[in-house]
Amino acid sequence: MHLELEFNLQVVYANSGNEAIRLLESRSDIACVISEGEMPDGTGADVFRYLLSRSSPIPFVLCSTARPDEQAVFREQPPDAYVAKPAIFDSLTQVMTTFIENGEIQAAKRRPDEFCRVSLKNLLKFGMFSCDLFSKLSDEKYVRIFSVDDVFELNDYDRFAAKNIEYLYLKVEDGKKFLDKFSASVLKLAGVKEVPIEPAYRASTEALAVISEFNQRLGFTPEVQALTTQTINLTLKNIRKSPKLTKLFETLILDSENYLASHSVALAHVACGISANMGWTSDTTFYKLTLAAFLHDLTLHNPELAKIQFFGGKDSSQGVDESTLLEIMSHPSESAALLDEIPGAPADVGLIIRQHHERPDGSGFPMQLVHTQINPLASVFIISHDLISFYLNGSSGQTIGAKPASVSKPAPDIMQFVNEFSSYYTQGNFKKIIKTIADSLRLPS
Repeated sequence: MHLELEFNLQVVYANSGNEAIRLLESRSDIACVISEGEMPDGTGADVFRYLLSRSSPIPFVLCSTARPDEQAVFREQPPDAYVAKPAIFDSLTQVMTTFIENGEIQAAKRRPDEFCRVSLKNLLKFGMFSCDLFSKLSDEKYVRIFSVDDVFELNDYDRFAAKNIEYLYLKVEDGKKFLDKFSASVLKLAGVKEVPIEPAYRASTEALAVISEFNQRLGFTPEVQALTTQTINLTLKNIRKSPKLTKLFETLILDSENYLASHSVALAHVACGISANMGWTSDTTFYKLTLAAFLHDLTLHNPELAKIQFFGGKDSSQGVDESTLLEIMSHPSESAALLDEIPGAPADVGLIIRQHHERPDGSGFPMQLVHTQINPLASVFIISHDLISFYLNGSSGQTIGAKPASVSKPAPDIMQFVNEFSSYYTQGNFKKIIKTIADSLRLPS
């Protein structure tokens, strides 16, 4: 997604080396390949060999922790570019800029006059800003209504709210200043010794909404990453106060206007609650699940798609346009790729994200894995996602076109969830997890 934001490029994702080869065989409009070295079902070297066999090869960029000269095929014919993982953001931008300047790829830099939206609530937190603020009149027209060092006060909030205006806008080049200030506020809150659970929960949700918005506009920049780190720390501090699953739903807040952010924070809480029931209570485990929850839907261009848990059958994607279907199918891999920008990110967090739409019977996507192939923490994550969907809808998930669910609901009957899903989760880790949840509900709280 970073390349789509930085340049006027469409990016198509593949989950394995052989899938990438199939895409190259079926499409004639692919102008460049950016590949990891090691992948399931085919490697980067396999993709490179296929490109060399074509009559008109295209640029190949290897992104790997291993140097190209460690493999024979790359010693014989070096790739067009090599980017060392994990921090690939700046190097990949430079490589693509060179390709474009040399005419190897046709693309354009993004326009500098794009805008990022900021909620009135978040503007009110900071008061004075070191950048201009704009009101959106149309997709093409923005009007400046606050200048540098103007103060945004409560009466300004009331004035815009009375007109049903929820957001104002700043230019993307001013985004860094805003993100730095927001990160500082979250860090300050996380440093308070005793923060009530509900305010901390709401702060995490508001921060993740900002992360989602600015990631779409700026990419997963160091400033977006810094805010993500501070918000995860705040969320983990909150989770540690009440890790019991039976208590978590008393504090969950699901905002229909901010669904992507609020359900991601809720998912972190519930996944850690289930993990605690399993006896997996280490700080590392809680961090992995929370990081996966924050990133798993972050690359969705259309936040409404976060309401889809799984297709629910082979025919449920009928009537969906090709671009929407592609976005749904590719976002697990695209979101997992954000981890490449986080130095030291645990490798299995990527597995959790890639597998979060898989199902134990093989009916999920994008790889149709069965329960024996799904990571144990990913199994916890999948069941947690189901439980939140059950909380909202009283069923196993929304399919495409489903109406937004109500979020004003009492705590769910978790035993009812267990009874409904026990006949579905009958194998391996899934069976163990659902049994552990059931056993915990029978014990005195």
